[in-house]
Amino acid sequence: MLISEVITRKIEAHHLAREACLYVRQSSLRQVMENTESARRQYGLRHRAMALGWPAESVRVIDEDQGKSAASSANRSGFRDLMARIAAGEVGIVLGLEVSRPARDNADWHQLLRIAGIARTPILDESGVYDPNDGNDRLLFGFKGTMSEFELQGIGARLVGGRKSAAARGVLKMALPIGLAYNDGDEVVFDPDQSVADAIRGVFDRFRRMGSAMAVVKWMHRENIVLPSRPRRGPNRGRLRWALPSFSQVRQILRNPRYAARSSTAAHAASRGRTAR
Repeated sequence: MLISEVITRKIEAHHLAREACLYVRQSSLRQVMENTESARRQYGLRHRAMALGWPAESVRVIDEDQGKSAASSANRSGFRDLMARIAAGEVGIVLGLEVSRPARDNADWHQLLRIAGIARTPILDESGVYDPNDGNDRLLFGFKGTMSEFELQGIGARLVGGRKSAAARGVLKMALPIGLAYNDGDEVVFDPDQSVADAIRGVFDRFRRMGSAMAVVKWMHRENIVLPSRPRRGPNRGRLRWALPSFSQVRQILRNPRYAARSSTAAHAASRGRTAR
């Protein structure tokens, strides 16, 4: 039997009466901005649905999880929406470039397969169409899900290994909190923007007087004193922003050991300078 005949056999009239859901996801905003080929391939799957019989207006694209990791479904509203639509019997087919698009966590992946099986909803990836109620298809998809989760663990291990190697050579550069920066010699120094450094010092000065992070936050709001931040993600990544602080922001500043380490280094250098004089 030809592959096209097998695919056609898995798509029935009741599937075509429901909508086709194309799930699009990339793991980070950087990938979204730079890896446009992946996005093109994913969005291009809508033509596969149309070739199987779905009209263009019946193909729903779910892409609000762009820039989010598939390691967990907790922060992915698009994935939860997809699952709810499948469970409600609204989805005739699920389309995704590969199994790592909907989930890299086996629990999430097998939950999707179970619900799709109950709703009799086939799943399409770049390789073909699969019936979650077919034993062979389910075995294959289960294997793909396991490999996807294993790949995620491998990515994490490589990242940790790279950091350990860089640390062993003394060249590891970690992201610094607001108020600190690397100089030309890769030494950690206070931010060259004096207003930023002074704002962070002000938090510690006020905390020493008040003894409570919440008291510091209330005082800053009462006096309309803003704190700087530089988002590490999104379209404003790296840009300096000023806003009234939240309690969590002030608490994170007070608990961050990088500030204490830098303050100790600066105090030690100042002490040596006075001794030399």
